[in-house]
Amino acid sequence: MDAPAIERAAALLCRVRLERERLVGLPEDCRPKDEAEAYAVQDALHRKLGIAGYGDLAGHKIGCTTPVMQQFLGIGNPCAGGVFAPTVQQEPGSFRHADFLHVGVECEIAVRLARDLPASGAPPTTAMPWAMRWGRSWRRSRSWTTATTTTAAWTPRP
Repeated sequence: MDAPAIERAAALLCRVRLERERLVGLPEDCRPKDEAEAYAVQDALHRKLGIAGYGDLAGHKIGCTTPVMQQFLGIGNPCAGGVFAPTVQQEPGSFRHADFLHVGVECEIAVRLARDLPASGAPPTTAMPWAMRWGRSWRRSRSWTTATTTTAAWTPRP
Protein backbone atom coordinates (compact mmCIF):
# COMPACT_ATOMS: atom_id res chain seq x y z
CA MET A 1 0.00 0.00 0.00
CA ASP A 2 1.57 3.27 -1.06
CA ALA A 3 1.45 6.55 0.89
CA PRO A 4 -1.39 8.10 -1.17
CA ALA A 5 -3.59 5.02 -0.58
CA ILE A 6 -2.86 5.17 3.15
CA GLU A 7 -3.80 8.85 3.20
CA ARG A 8 -7.04 8.19 1.21
CA ALA A 9 -8.07 5.47 3.65
CA ALA A 10 -7.25 7.62 6.68
CA ALA A 11 -9.09 10.63 5.21
CA LEU A 12 -12.22 8.56 4.58
CA LEU A 13 -12.12 7.02 8.06
CA CYS A 14 -11.56 10.45 9.62
CA ARG A 15 -14.49 11.97 7.72
CA VAL A 16 -16.98 9.26 8.67
CA ARG A 17 -15.81 9.40 12.29
CA LEU A 18 -16.21 13.17 12.51
CA GLU A 19 -19.57 13.12 10.72
CA ARG A 20 -20.75 10.05 12.66
CA GLU A 21 -21.55 8.04 9.55
CA ARG A 22 -21.47 4.28 9.18
CA LEU A 23 -18.88 2.83 6.82
CA VAL A 24 -19.45 -0.59 5.31
CA GLY A 25 -15.87 -0.94 4.12
CA LEU A 26 -12.96 0.86 2.55
CA PRO A 27 -12.78 1.06 -1.24
CA GLU A 28 -10.58 -1.62 -2.78
CA ASP A 29 -7.95 0.92 -3.89
CA CYS A 30 -7.21 1.95 -0.29
CA ARG A 31 -8.05 -1.20 1.67
CA PRO A 32 -5.14 -2.60 3.74
CA LYS A 33 -4.02 -6.04 2.63
CA ASP A 34 -2.34 -7.00 5.90
CA GLU A 35 -1.86 -5.97 9.51
CA ALA A 36 1.15 -3.75 8.81
CA GLU A 37 -0.80 -1.74 6.24
CA ALA A 38 -3.77 -1.49 8.61
CA TYR A 39 -1.55 -0.05 11.34
CA ALA A 40 -0.08 2.43 8.81
CA VAL A 41 -3.64 3.60 8.06
CA GLN A 42 -4.35 3.80 11.79
CA ASP A 43 -1.26 5.97 12.37
CA ALA A 44 -2.37 8.34 9.60
CA LEU A 45 -5.91 8.37 11.02
CA HIS A 46 -4.61 9.23 14.50
CA ARG A 47 -2.73 12.20 13.03
CA LYS A 48 -5.82 13.41 11.16
CA LEU A 49 -8.15 13.02 14.15
CA GLY A 50 -5.65 14.80 16.39
CA ILE A 51 -5.58 17.77 14.02
CA ALA A 52 -9.40 17.68 13.73
CA GLY A 53 -9.87 18.20 17.46
CA TYR A 54 -9.39 14.84 19.16
CA GLY A 55 -6.03 16.01 20.53
CA ASP A 56 -3.19 13.81 21.71
CA LEU A 57 -3.27 10.12 22.45
CA ALA A 58 -3.55 9.32 26.16
CA GLY A 59 -2.55 5.72 25.62
CA HIS A 60 -3.47 2.56 23.79
CA LYS A 61 -5.91 -0.29 24.27
CA ILE A 62 -6.03 -3.81 22.99
CA GLY A 63 -9.00 -5.54 21.47
CA CYS A 64 -9.98 -8.80 19.87
CA THR A 65 -8.31 -10.72 22.69
CA THR A 66 -10.51 -13.82 22.69
CA PRO A 67 -10.78 -16.54 20.04
CA VAL A 68 -14.54 -15.85 19.80
CA MET A 69 -14.01 -12.17 18.90
CA GLN A 70 -11.10 -12.99 16.59
CA GLN A 71 -13.30 -15.44 14.69
CA PHE A 72 -16.23 -13.00 14.63
CA LEU A 73 -14.04 -10.21 13.21
CA GLY A 74 -11.86 -12.40 11.01
CA ILE A 75 -8.68 -11.32 12.81
CA GLY A 76 -6.09 -13.91 13.81
CA ASN A 77 -4.67 -12.11 16.84
CA PRO A 78 -5.31 -9.24 19.26
CA CYS A 79 -4.96 -5.73 17.88
CA ALA A 80 -4.23 -2.31 19.38
CA GLY A 81 -5.71 1.14 18.96
CA GLY A 82 -5.14 4.61 20.30
CA VAL A 83 -7.21 6.29 22.99
CA PHE A 84 -7.44 10.07 22.64
CA ALA A 85 -6.98 12.12 25.82
CA PRO A 86 -10.28 14.05 25.55
CA THR A 87 -12.20 10.77 25.28
CA VAL A 88 -10.98 9.31 28.59
CA GLN A 89 -13.58 9.45 31.35
CA GLN A 90 -11.72 9.76 34.66
CA GLU A 91 -14.75 9.89 36.95
CA PRO A 92 -18.28 8.48 36.91
CA GLY A 93 -20.35 10.23 34.28
CA SER A 94 -23.28 10.18 31.90
CA PHE A 95 -23.07 9.75 28.15
CA ARG A 96 -25.52 10.84 25.46
CA HIS A 97 -26.70 7.92 23.36
CA ALA A 98 -26.85 10.23 20.31
CA ASP A 99 -23.07 10.76 20.48
CA PHE A 100 -22.46 7.15 19.42
CA LEU A 101 -23.25 5.03 16.38
CA HIS A 102 -23.02 1.52 17.73
CA VAL A 103 -23.63 1.52 21.46
CA GLY A 104 -22.22 -1.32 23.51
CA VAL A 105 -20.89 -1.78 27.00
CA GLU A 106 -17.63 -3.46 27.89
CA CYS A 107 -15.96 -3.81 31.24
CA GLU A 108 -12.62 -2.09 30.83
CA ILE A 109 -9.70 -2.23 33.25
CA ALA A 110 -7.07 0.49 33.07
CA VAL A 111 -3.75 0.61 34.85
CA ARG A 112 -1.46 3.61 35.15
CA LEU A 113 2.15 2.64 35.82
CA ALA A 114 4.26 4.78 38.14
CA ARG A 115 7.21 4.67 35.74
CA ASP A 116 8.07 3.49 32.25
CA LEU A 117 8.91 -0.17 31.81
CA PRO A 118 12.47 -0.88 30.70
CA ALA A 119 12.84 -1.58 26.98
CA SER A 120 14.87 -4.72 27.64
CA GLY A 121 12.68 -7.16 25.72
CA ALA A 122 12.27 -9.17 28.92
CA PRO A 123 8.88 -9.67 30.56
CA PRO A 124 7.90 -6.72 32.78
CA THR A 125 8.20 -8.75 35.96
CA THR A 126 8.75 -5.72 38.19
CA ALA A 127 5.46 -4.12 37.12
CA MET A 128 3.34 -7.27 37.07
CA PRO A 129 3.20 -7.96 40.82
CA TRP A 130 2.18 -4.34 41.45
CA ALA A 131 -0.53 -4.46 38.77
CA MET A 132 -1.85 -7.76 40.12
CA ARG A 133 -1.97 -6.40 43.68
CA TRP A 134 -3.69 -3.26 42.43
CA GLY A 135 -6.26 -5.32 40.53
CA ARG A 136 -7.10 -7.50 43.55
CA SER A 137 -7.44 -4.56 45.95
CA TRP A 138 -9.41 -2.57 43.38
CA ARG A 139 -11.93 -5.40 42.94
CA ARG A 140 -12.45 -5.56 46.71
CA SER A 141 -12.97 -1.81 47.10
CA ARG A 142 -15.09 -0.89 44.07
CA SER A 143 -18.60 -1.75 43.02
CA TRP A 144 -19.42 -3.10 39.55
CA THR A 145 -21.11 0.21 38.66
CA THR A 146 -18.03 2.19 39.58
CA ALA A 147 -15.78 -0.21 37.68
CA THR A 148 -17.65 0.22 34.44
CA THR A 149 -17.79 4.01 34.62
CA THR A 150 -14.42 5.01 36.05
CA THR A 151 -12.24 2.96 33.72
CA ALA A 152 -14.09 3.18 30.41
CA ALA A 153 -12.56 5.00 27.49
CA TRP A 154 -15.25 6.62 25.36
CA THR A 155 -15.14 8.35 22.02
CA PRO A 156 -17.90 10.88 21.45
CA ARG A 157 -17.56 13.61 18.88
CA PRO A 158 -15.36 16.37 20.36
